[in-house]
Amino acid sequence: MRLARTIALVLTASVAAPVEVLAAGGSAAPAPEAAAPQKRRITTLESYLMLDPITSTVVTSNRVRGLLVVEIGVDVPDDALRARAEETAPRLIDAYVRALTNLGATAIRPDRAPDVELIAARLQRATDQTLGAQGAKVLLIQVMLRRTR
Repeated sequence: MRLARTIALVLTASVAAPVEVLAAGGSAAPAPEAAAPQKRRITTLESYLMLDPITSTVVTSNRVRGLLVVEIGVDVPDDALRARAEETAPRLIDAYVRALTNLGATAIRPDRAPDVELIAARLQRATDQTLGAQGAKVLLIQVMLRRTR
C-alpha cells in the first residue's frame, strides 16, 4: 500500500510539474541542452588525443577471472594524421578493445601483474594498422587488473 501511494505521488508530481510551468508563462518547448562536460585533459598539447578508459575481461579456464582496465592516450604530432585519428577514433577504440580482449584471453593472468610492455606493443600495432600509417604514439596512462572471484 505504501509503495502504491509513493508511486501515485511521483506520477502526480511529474504530471503537475509541466502544467505549473505552462501556468507560470513558460513554454512547452524543451529546455536547451546544457553544454557538454569537458573531457579531462592531462596535457595542454594539441597533438594529444585522450580516449576513454577501455575495460576487458581476463579469462582463465573458460571463466572470467579478472577485469583489465587500460586508460590510453595517443600522441599524434602530424596534423593530417591527427585529423585522421580524431575522425577514426571509434575504429581505434574498437581495435583497442579487440587487442585487449585477445590479451585477456591469452596472455594476461589474474594472479600476476599485467605485462605493460606487451599491452603497449599490441596497442601500438593496432594503432598503426587502424590509421594506416606510423607516426602516432600510444601512451598508457593507467593499467589496472582487478581479480574477480
